[in-house]
Amino acid sequence: NDFHRTLKRANKLGDAPFYQRAFLDYRGRVYLNKSRVNYQGGDLPRGLIDFADGKKIRKSDMTYLWIHLANTFGEKGTAKQLETAAKRNKAKFLKWGRNPVKWYSEWSKESDDKWQFIRGCIELAELTKNPNHKSTLIVEADQSTSCLQHIALVLNDQELACRVNLCKNYNDIYQEIADGIQELSKLKKETRRKIIKMALVPWTYG
Repeated sequence: NDFHRTLKRANKLGDAPFYQRAFLDYRGRVYLNKSRVNYQGGDLPRGLIDFADGKKIRKSDMTYLWIHLANTFGEKGTAKQLETAAKRNKAKFLKWGRNPVKWYSEWSKESDDKWQFIRGCIELAELTKNPNHKSTLIVEADQSTSCLQHIALVLNDQELACRVNLCKNYNDIYQEIADGIQELSKLKKETRRKIIKMALVPWTYG
């Protein structure tokens, strides 16, 4: 139902530019409201929405497209590890981006964020075909386990700080917790992680 409501609203908006209504809370965080199609929404609206004005991508900017592709593909690790993982799959990404309808049965099974992922593949294919292509892709930067990072800082907990990426080495605390729970051991690795994240994020915010 949510998928069809979002798609209906997106088709109504069409290609015409529109503005997003935003507000800031007392912390300075920006939130969007009054719109079903916005880049803080679920996977589908994030995959559908574009900036109205495109920008030419510099060579150094490509790092962030690779990281975005890796994130939405389900890779984990440091920024450098994500970039390397995405480049390793470049041939597949280009194949899917050039003809997403033909290869839907392949790429749609690869990621929980499939609409953002295929949108990134389409962008990569466009940029490969035309280096002067002006990108309108929205790539949102986010922190890693930010609530637990704040808790570590408030409590001055060095051990927790290192486990949530405030130290030199990368660590995936969601996966760490998931792998230590016997009741989840029969599930796939990524499924275990997703369950823990779904529980831990609202708990830390609460």
